[in-house]
Amino acid sequence: MGVRPMTTLAAAIPDDTPLVEDETRLIDRARHDPDAFGCLYRRHYRAIARYLIRRVGDEQTAEDLAGETFLAAWRAIARYRHTRAPFRAWLMRIATNEANRWARRARRANGVRPNAQPARTPEDRIADHELARHALLALSPAQQAVLTLRLVEELSVEETALVLGVRAGTVKSRLARARDAFRRELERRIEP
Repeated sequence: MGVRPMTTLAAAIPDDTPLVEDETRLIDRARHDPDAFGCLYRRHYRAIARYLIRRVGDEQTAEDLAGETFLAAWRAIARYRHTRAPFRAWLMRIATNEANRWARRARRANGVRPNAQPARTPEDRIADHELARHALLALSPAQQAVLTLRLVEELSVEETALVLGVRAGTVKSRLARARDAFRRELERRIEP
């Protein structure tokens, strides 16, 4: 499921910031030092923005949600505990919550799922990855999250469970149901 390349702020922020210091120490410093938090932002922004683009299907909305994610992380960093989840998984959980809130607001405002598009005629169809992207966006936010985290972001079942705040077994069952729903949605869009 390809996504068009990021062309704005997300592309300008490197995700390969050198690990000058241990991330644990950097997180501890970031609790009181905006520059340290800025370093964390630069390390993780692209991954969070890519995840959100896949979730919402729109680069501008994804960048807005990424900003909200990091603002929420800045406000909550004092509560982050090193033993509970890796920092990126913690950020992914915040991003998931932001994307889910956005989807609920969009659904209430429009009465439909955001970015869910009707089936296209064969002449209107574009590349397969676009069909898959639209099929993914037509799923519930919970189904989008588990599929994107596990299959696109390639997090392990355990990491996905940390991000979603559920048990590994729950991730497995949600993933099976989400795969079925995705297959049905894709078939619905492909059938003439």
